[in-house]
Amino acid sequence: MYRTCSLAALALSLVACDRRPIDATAALPAPGTPLPAFAFARFAGGAQQITSAGLRGAPAVVALWSIHCPFQGPAMAAFDSLARQFGPKGVQFVLLADDPPGPALDSALTAAPWRAAASVVGVADGALGRLFDQSREAPTDHPYRVAFVLPSFLLVDADGRVVQRAFGEADSLFRPALDSLVGDGAKFEVISSAT
Repeated sequence: MYRTCSLAALALSLVACDRRPIDATAALPAPGTPLPAFAFARFAGGAQQITSAGLRGAPAVVALWSIHCPFQGPAMAAFDSLARQFGPKGVQFVLLADDPPGPALDSALTAAPWRAAASVVGVADGALGRLFDQSREAPTDHPYRVAFVLPSFLLVDADGRVVQRAFGEADSLFRPALDSLVGDGAKFEVISSAT
């Protein structure tokens, strides 16, 4: 995933210099489609898993993240800001780390100031590109393929359908949709993601 983030950063800077607009989320599941099925081990969760099916019943903001991503500071601060406002209303905030379990991930998550924002953390161990990249334009066996840029975010409704997708700071984009999903004082019970 380090190569993906580095190449994505390079691609963004080259495109930015060229002044052509890009959609850094185009490869992610489109709004209206179901969240791809997954089952990942929970970070520091023993035998428990986090599953896509287990997220149903309440809206969720899903962060696709890696310790190697260069854009994570402001993006994860926005994730934290959304969690502080909408977490008490029952919106789940899920982090899926594309890194293997071990000391590097443990250290990064322990030191992250936004770590408390995540209701649950799943360890994807390199599976995010395979599961969440909906584009089929580039060959899947190409070693330098840039799938999508991390951190990316998906807003999912209580039925498990993608409402919106974002790269970088999702706060301003997701806030109106979250207001709509939990409007009129609606409060969801946070459900267990264990199976």
